Amino acid sequence: MENKNICWGFPIDEAESITGLNNPGIETFKDRPLLFLAKEICQNSLDAKANNKKPVIVEFNQFFIPKKEFPGLSYFSSMINKQIDYWSNLRYDKTNVVFFKEAKKIINENNIICLRISDFNTTGLSNSRDDFSGWKKLVKSEGVSDNQSTAGGSFGIGKFAPFACSYLYTVFYSTKDLKGREAYQGVARLSSFKTDDGKITSGTGYYGSKIRYSFVPEMIHFEKDFKRKEAGTDIFIIGFQRVDSDWEDQIFASVIDTFMISLHKGELIFKLNGKTLDKDTLPNFIKKYRDEKYGELLNEGTLDYYDVLVEKYAIYKFYKTFFDKDDIELILSMHPTMKNHVAIIRNNGMKIFDQGRLPRMGDYSGLLLLKGKKINEYFRLLENPQHDGWSEDRAMNKLEAKRKIKEVKRFIIDSVQSLLGENRPDTFDAEGVGEYLPDEENDIGNKDLEEDLSDEIKEIELQVKDLQKKKRIRLPAGDGGPGGNGRKGNGNGTHGPGENNNKNSEKIIEIINKRVFINQDKKYSLKFSAPEAIPSLKICINIAGETANEQVEILNAEQMTANLIEREKLEHKKNVIYIKDIEPFEQINIVFEIKEKGIWALEVEFYAD
Repeated sequence: MENKNICWGFPIDEAESITGLNNPGIETFKDRPLLFLAKEICQNSLDAKANNKKPVIVEFNQFFIPKKEFPGLSYFSSMINKQIDYWSNLRYDKTNVVFFKEAKKIINENNIICLRISDFNTTGLSNSRDDFSGWKKLVKSEGVSDNQSTAGGSFGIGKFAPFACSYLYTVFYSTKDLKGREAYQGVARLSSFKTDDGKITSGTGYYGSKIRYSFVPEMIHFEKDFKRKEAGTDIFIIGFQRVDSDWEDQIFASVIDTFMISLHKGELIFKLNGKTLDKDTLPNFIKKYRDEKYGELLNEGTLDYYDVLVEKYAIYKFYKTFFDKDDIELILSMHPTMKNHVAIIRNNGMKIFDQGRLPRMGDYSGLLLLKGKKINEYFRLLENPQHDGWSEDRAMNKLEAKRKIKEVKRFIIDSVQSLLGENRPDTFDAEGVGEYLPDEENDIGNKDLEEDLSDEIKEIELQVKDLQKKKRIRLPAGDGGPGGNGRKGNGNGTHGPGENNNKNSEKIIEIINKRVFINQDKKYSLKFSAPEAIPSLKICINIAGETANEQVEILNAEQMTANLIEREKLEHKKNVIYIKDIEPFEQINIVFEIKEKGIWALEVEFYAD
């Protein structure tokens, strides 16, 4: 017999504020609802782990319920009709009317499709009436989060992800905590409507006790073959929205993309409709998704990250002390198929985002692990609501946050350069000197990496042109162009660094990480990158004298491709090399030979062509 004290209730808004369907929390996850659903659920379950010696188990299972078993069906149907009547008064926007007409079709079906989401080895939700209990934060709060400082959810917005996967925007929660206390409640995050007595509702309705729209102190089981016996939480999505036929693979791929490390370490077991994804089956899923027909399911770089994780190729580890000793660990690996990305991983094994725009001086991928408590606390506060990026704008001290974000990226770039031979023990770059002096380096496109990183220090003789016994002056850009001895603005300099004397319209380009090396063939290797895209670049090369410079004559110039083996010939004329279509932060590696014999200190300047 139906308990009349347990029913649907939509609180009246005394201020008669009108709420539409465009709930910001739900809209956050509407673009990729299934992917965000898996991410948010697994994150919250890992954060609520009860026994650290056992894995957290997250289970998704699709099932159907007869419509007569939908709690409070009669009232819910009546409410939908009131919604249609109320929102039909809008002249132009029929979004709400269309939504509720589709919802009406769903609940009129003989069987309603649902998705159960359950976790195990978790604490469950404390169901006290305290304003900030776990239950209240999940069911009856918005924008509230009181998680531990290292826990994932810092916005309280992740709870909206299940609603984005429901045709009815309706979810039931059921839980059992570690003390054996039980609770369940239904929530429908809909829009305002007028009651029979003409009052405006707030839009969000609750299925539960009539008293303060509170929870029922027991669990609910919609699925006949499932009954919870241990602590944990069950979420039932009513009117489950599964748009694509490959929705199962989408969810599995999302879990792999985001929680690969947790799976690999045995800290997370994920189940979907009887299929299990864990440390034992992960290799099989990876093998499946390597197939081209599944190519778009995984994010770019995920397969590379797996190869780094399982040490398919040689790995190289780098450490940095940020707040605590070695609280950042970077694991890098190299292979021609890798795509120059590094995954940023939180301490719970969850990937936050892929760090792109990294040096393209080789083929590598890596995992950056935030290991310490303090560093996780700090960067958690910089995450956006979707937990897939950092922003300094979210910090109280924006300048400090911007500096720390750059510091992490700088560590990645420096480690990559060190791995690929940019920073060697037998070279150093005194402030301002490395811009002009060549360093001797093996050509890593033709030699093994181990040979390139040899500790042997080679002795070379550096020649400097004695052009004039006067103080050397750097060649800045002036109104008359970067003339040889002309100071900025007067344009009266002698023949400048390039083959064209008329440089009035040219612009000096900002270049970073520029270095000049000598390879074993006694050819020069110029490496640099730019912080922005450059359609066409002119590189002017001169021999640095004590006071003035002398143009070199370039005999040939080639650009190394990304694999550091193939070379592409570049156009050159006199002392100028021309290169086009440079991407932001793309690592450019040019090998060139000059007519002048010997090893010279070179000055290199960069101009927009």
